[in-house]
Amino acid sequence: MALTALKPSDFHAGRVCLFAISLISCLFNVVVSKSILAERLLLKYGIIPDVIDAAPDFTIDVSHHNRTLRMGEKIDPAEMQRVPKLRWPARPGTLYTLLMIDPDVPVRKNPTLAERQHYIVGNIKGCDFRHGQEMTGYIGPFSAKHSGLHRTTFLVYSQNSHVQFDEPRYPSARDRSFKQRYKFSARKFAEKYNLTLFAVNFFMTGWPLYQGTRRPTAPKYHPFREHFAPSPMEM
Repeated sequence: MALTALKPSDFHAGRVCLFAISLISCLFNVVVSKSILAERLLLKYGIIPDVIDAAPDFTIDVSHHNRTLRMGEKIDPAEMQRVPKLRWPARPGTLYTLLMIDPDVPVRKNPTLAERQHYIVGNIKGCDFRHGQEMTGYIGPFSAKHSGLHRTTFLVYSQNSHVQFDEPRYPSARDRSFKQRYKFSARKFAEKYNLTLFAVNFFMTGWPLYQGTRRPTAPKYHPFREHFAPSPMEM
């Protein structure tokens, strides 16, 4: 049986294939490792089972002041008084719903007022949440003194189609409906509209974490003035 000599192009093609396989394997391992780490953090901090039942496949990238925040990171509430940049691996043609909630109101050990709505937007095309259907206007994290750290949680759900939301609208913290943001349930909300959890992230926030600085003044319009974390404008 005669042996056929391999051409140099065959060796080159083989090396390219091996490189592509190695690259795909590395990317797969990175994604799996990131997913495992996220699940461990969600379990460690009790997001599972307090907020969600299981870890979704993806995490939400949250960035602020040109810095990407790490899951579980301690963030001074003053840094989150404006809507951060949010991204997730959106699928073409899919609509999403974004929730930002606090499950630790008034305190984690006794969350009798949980969950508190901070931001809710539905019918989002891709990651363009600023042009979605806003139901609850954004307010940054805040908490009472001595109430410990709060787990500010971002949730993204995928929708089967365009949803006709019939939720009450809370456009801003300036109106008198602010107290209606309490005793919300992300689980019941998702079940009501047949939403599927797609991505998650969370951060630890609380009464100003910084030390050695003058106590800032809270916004005048807030109904719980003495409990409000400062805004960047008042630092």
